[in-house]
Amino acid sequence: MRRVLGFALLLCTGTALRLTADPNPWLLVDCRPEDQPAYDGFAQAMRTAAPGSTVYVPKPFPTTIPQVVQDFLYQYRSFHYERADPNKLLAGELPLLNGILSSTVTFSVQKVANWTDLHCGREQRRDFFYLIRAFDAASGVELARATLNVSGLSSMRRNATSAFPFPPLPDPAVAMQEVAAAYGITGDSPQYVTTLGTIFCDFTAPCLAFRKGADAYIFFKHPRFPSALFKIAGNEPRLVLQPGEQLEAGLARGPLPPLRTDGTERLFPLGARTWTVAREVKVPAGAPR
Repeated sequence: MRRVLGFALLLCTGTALRLTADPNPWLLVDCRPEDQPAYDGFAQAMRTAAPGSTVYVPKPFPTTIPQVVQDFLYQYRSFHYERADPNKLLAGELPLLNGILSSTVTFSVQKVANWTDLHCGREQRRDFFYLIRAFDAASGVELARATLNVSGLSSMRRNATSAFPFPPLPDPAVAMQEVAAAYGITGDSPQYVTTLGTIFCDFTAPCLAFRKGADAYIFFKHPRFPSALFKIAGNEPRLVLQPGEQLEAGLARGPLPPLRTDGTERLFPLGARTWTVAREVKVPAGAPR
């Protein structure tokens, strides 16, 4: 398996190839202004990096789907999986590798809001990720999911396996109709969101968030678990951890109230070392399920 790993045929699903026309995902917190010089310095280093640098990608801070995929493929090529013993590759790697080698994969790209502690890093500001999904062109089978930072640098990747297939992403329009029918709530601005708190919305399996007035909602939908809707009220108290402060110490000083122990109130991270409470919304009696 020592073929040269060339540039795959980019068959990007969807009609719009540009991402700049799409609004960036909305956030509930912002990074500290005093950290912006470090973010600017990192961005400049990326834009001036040369091949071989650890921060080089061909399209720094990509703005189109082809640019996002090009950055993904450039970094994938750097691992040279085609030189490895096929028996030693990670589970699910061979179908993806063969598809890229033979230019028989298609890609879709979505923006996913980043509500994790990686949002405001020491060097990089990651307001959102690009979620890349790779499919076999002939069968439509999903082979892998990967995330790239706003900068274009790789964040993580997972391959599909028979033991752990990917859960389907909730279609925003369909999910909003489902929420309206079940809960009587009509919101706006739906988006995918990643958060690693007590409502687990993974990097490669994000949840759907939306707004209604000053409130935000998180719709958790996974084939292995019951669906649930959580509300973050606009006036919900927030805990902002100080540099070096642990969550337990922050909770001890307030202002978050004690939580119910039945799981209907969840400690929820918003990114930028900020925590709040998300409260489960119950389906009204008599509503369709």
